[in-house]
Amino acid sequence: MKFLLFRIEEQIFGIEISTVVEIINPMKLTTLPEVPEYIVGVINLRGEAITVVDMRKRLSMQKKPSKERIIVVRMPDEKIGLLVDEVKGIEEIEDNKVRKPSRLYRGLKAKFIVGIIERSSQDVIILLNIEKIVTEQQQIALKQVKKR
Repeated sequence: MKFLLFRIEEQIFGIEISTVVEIINPMKLTTLPEVPEYIVGVINLRGEAITVVDMRKRLSMQKKPSKERIIVVRMPDEKIGLLVDEVKGIEEIEDNKVRKPSRLYRGLKAKFIVGIIERSSQDVIILLNIEKIVTEQQQIALKQVKKR
């Protein structure tokens, strides 16, 4: 499978490339009332309102990067933007290289993690399930806020 790799702080994460629509530079955000703090707002991307999730906040990582990118991904009902520190590239990863996360990773919002790839003792990629980033209840609430 192919994964888009990105960095948050010093950690490398991956998401399935099939979910990625495009990668853009950050743009002006419109903030939304009554949403979780990790939802930093909405961008207007060619006439489409895209909710932006700050992945640092969503994964409880607080360091502020010097340059950022927004990865626009396709969810079942809509597109969302993932604000990340840096996009590293695309990598093909064989299924047999993906391991279940150990207990050490359970503190890092384990429900988001679908697997771990250990390329070396100091080089680990955490594979994320983007559908778990914004819960179904939060998606419904966001749609209601956007309609207002």
